[in-house]
Amino acid sequence: TGFISVVVIMKDSSIISTPCDGSLKIYKEQLPGEVQKDSGVNNAAINEPKKYSLFQNIQFHKKRVRTICQLRDGRIASSGDDKAIVLFKIVGKQYVPAQALKGHKSDVNTILECFDGRIASSSKDRTIILWKMKKDGLFEKNEVIGDYPHGLYPMIQLKDGRLAAIATDKNLVLFRSRECFFY
Repeated sequence: TGFISVVVIMKDSSIISTPCDGSLKIYKEQLPGEVQKDSGVNNAAINEPKKYSLFQNIQFHKKRVRTICQLRDGRIASSGDDKAIVLFKIVGKQYVPAQALKGHKSDVNTILECFDGRIASSSKDRTIILWKMKKDGLFEKNEVIGDYPHGLYPMIQLKDGRLAAIATDKNLVLFRSRECFFY
């Protein structure tokens, strides 16, 4: 019930949606001859002959999910109003929680994978945190940049490595990491 916060099409063409209950719903394309489960997806509204059915319903976040990012290694990162970033990995054919990253003091509004493999997260707490992968594949807080006077919302990485975020005061703010990598 309620509205959908985010819809993301994954590399394998599956679709992830996030209702405002903190869950992630993963839909897979229904192959010809498969029986469709009650997925709640109105296939007539999709302007293609493809049909999707609910594959997995992940209940992990305590509040609304605001953003999802698929990392290059296939893991999913999600974040939202519970101040946490959660990484999910595939075990068998299902996504399971692998790590929770905590460091923001307010809602996490955007997460993205940087060119150098770090994860960047922007928050209503006015900061961007960069998370670096350790040798064991887990992430740790690497750098906090920003402390802009207003909350930070959508964020992208520019070709030169800088991060650009829209602040609640409607300004576009540019940030540079102290250890930028350029590609």
